Amino acid sequence: MAGTQVMIVAGIGVVINTITALLFMKGQKVDLNIKGAFLHMAADAGVSLGVVVAGLLINLTGIEWIDPVMSFIIILVILWGTWRLFTDSIDLALDAVPKNINLEKVRELLLAQKGVEEIHDLHVWAMSTTQIALTAHLIMPKGYHDKFIAELQEKLEHEFGIGHTTFQIENERIEKECKTVC
Repeated sequence: MAGTQVMIVAGIGVVINTITALLFMKGQKVDLNIKGAFLHMAADAGVSLGVVVAGLLINLTGIEWIDPVMSFIIILVILWGTWRLFTDSIDLALDAVPKNINLEKVRELLLAQKGVEEIHDLHVWAMSTTQIALTAHLIMPKGYHDKFIAELQEKLEHEFGIGHTTFQIENERIEKECKTVC
């Protein structure tokens, strides 16, 4: 009797947690926090489903070791499902280049701009789960026109989703200073 009650409560948990996870499904692809909430609710639904299945199998067979085996299966599924969230969180904490940014393509775009002869100290990192930043030193011996930076910012936002940029424009590479300061 108690096993049936546990299965009913867990079954309700499956429904509620699945519906809640579905509410987070769309946003989890672009925001690490939403992804964490989605995985949490999906894991809760999975645990509840595991409880229902284990309870049913125990009721049908009388084999009680099904419960700890199901617990280990649930642990493995949760670890597998959250590993990517863990590594993405570490990358964010360490200011790593976001996985969706091809740094070489960013470099190519910058070098393709009229007047840019060289680039150094190019850095791209995630400021948050939804904002990406870029800093770079651009060597432009002939200078630049007034709209250059605004146009470049627009291209970086459109092509790569990089919304926060800082450029240092140099007439020539300042090798000595950048070795010690940059």
